Amino acid sequence: MKGDERFTPYHSYIMESYVDWIEAAGGKVVPLIVGESEDETLDKLSKINGVLMPGGEGNYFDFGWNVYEMVKR
Repeated sequence: MKGDERFTPYHSYIMESYVDWIEAAGGKVVPLIVGESEDETLDKLSKINGVLMPGGEGNYFDFGWNVYEMVKR
């Protein structure tokens, strides 16, 4: 996907296989977007009952840690 102009404005993505897996189990996918406000993330977290945190490339540790801490609260 690197170098593909269709994805230039985006800095992260969700693999379709994860979306398909959650939907196959009857769930609805709500993306938590790196860079959105903490209030927006908290609002989304208050309306869901689970968070899938897949591994992989990228520097998402800080965002992931913040989401984890919000969920614990």
